Amino acid sequence: MKKDLKRKFTAMQAVFQVLVLIAFSSISGFSASAEDAGATELPTYTIYRTDGLTLDGKTEGDDWDYVQWSSDFTQFYSNAQETEPDFGAKFKAMWNYDNGEGYLYLLIEVRDSSTESSTAWTKDGFIFAIDETGEATAETAIVSESTTSTCRRTATMGTRSPSTSNLLEYQVAASDSGYVVEAVYRFVDSSYAKAGQIRMDVVAQNECAGGTVMQYSWSGVNYGSGGTFNPQVGVGILSEQTAAGQAQGGEVDPDADVLFRVGEETVASMDAVDGTVTLPEWDSRSAFVGWLDESGEHLYPAGYVFAVGDTDTQTVFTAATLELYLQAGASVLIEEPSAIRFTAVYDEAELESLEAFVTGAGGLAVAESLLTDAILADGYITGEELDAAGVAYETVALEEAEGENMFRLILDEITDTSAVWAAGAYITVRYSDEANTERRFYTGYTAEDNARSVAQVAEAAFADRSNVGAELNGIHYAFRVSSDYAVGDYAAFSFSPYTSAQLDLLRQFIGS
Repeated sequence: MKKDLKRKFTAMQAVFQVLVLIAFSSISGFSASAEDAGATELPTYTIYRTDGLTLDGKTEGDDWDYVQWSSDFTQFYSNAQETEPDFGAKFKAMWNYDNGEGYLYLLIEVRDSSTESSTAWTKDGFIFAIDETGEATAETAIVSESTTSTCRRTATMGTRSPSTSNLLEYQVAASDSGYVVEAVYRFVDSSYAKAGQIRMDVVAQNECAGGTVMQYSWSGVNYGSGGTFNPQVGVGILSEQTAAGQAQGGEVDPDADVLFRVGEETVASMDAVDGTVTLPEWDSRSAFVGWLDESGEHLYPAGYVFAVGDTDTQTVFTAATLELYLQAGASVLIEEPSAIRFTAVYDEAELESLEAFVTGAGGLAVAESLLTDAILADGYITGEELDAAGVAYETVALEEAEGENMFRLILDEITDTSAVWAAGAYITVRYSDEANTERRFYTGYTAEDNARSVAQVAEAAFADRSNVGAELNGIHYAFRVSSDYAVGDYAAFSFSPYTSAQLDLLRQFIGS
């Protein structure tokens, strides 16, 4: 099916999604007490989607208003066998997926009367421990600060002076009763950033006068012991529903005439009125295309009035979505005349589910200087908007990237290497309504990621050096170049992926 689909049109590239599980470990080297055998019932928290947040340490505003607080944390450790009645913590969580990256947002509210002291609170902290697969066992290693493991934890993150680890970034703000931590975690494997189940926990540490340290977690246990995962930590349910949507849309009625699903999750329901329902819009993690019937043979757009027919038989629709974007940056052809190449990315499973409805695909390129604020207002460059504005642009065929879920958009015969080109790609879908309506779905656009000149790309390529003649991150630094091509610390970094002749041509492109 993959080859058939790629023959059908010429360009786009695979997108993978990411889910994160959070579990927190003992802090600052303190181990858990012997009572950490854990409860049999695991705490569970539903995590709704958001379009993204600004980290400001505020408990109100953005989408935080729409989601519930967790249960209060439970103390599981004290180095002096003490408790602090005035200390407490709870959290909220949301997730997001954007351009091939998955994110988990956390808002932790801590009640701590000791923050009133100028010397207290300096040793307070928190830890995230994450299993992105949701399948970790007691034998699974949980690695501190790892950049590759899907089961990992942070070091102790201080609350007095926020820092950025390779797991997350965060901000801390004082509140009337203590302080608030707002953090964002980026998934290691973005394929887990979708509806499903994860394992998670959050740990807060309170340090009092005299060096007394107490640790509290949502699950009431230590995230792990001896470097392995504790399966007693909590469960996070990542929902395809948005935070605002679930708050405003009410409960799903499982016995309604029509159910709407995203993947395996039922997200909405409707009863027929006069034998029909109007299919709703859906704010999905990928671009929302429409609703597939149970047979998978009919695709309807939002707003279509569907005749339910026999209301004794429940009708079920599944959301059809498509992740489609341009990778940041571009590459150039090191020949004269030159060419510039952008890469479009798509999710293979999503695109294959739409195979019967895809009628075409293509790309476009336009001089960046011709783009107006009105054209860019919605974050897309579309042929329809360019035509309406009378802006000339190039239509570009998309070329298949063999063996990969991506396609190339190539603008060739470029003689002015300083000209900056903005690019976009699209696919066209035909619906099963009476008019066989067609619609194009475009890649999003930002000048930072999707506009380049040959000279800009050539400058970056010319400066690409290594201190060893080896393959690094898929690039083979095979050529040791002379000081005539010095960049930065030439003595230390003198290996290039390009020959001297190619470097001469790149330098020519830069100076054109």
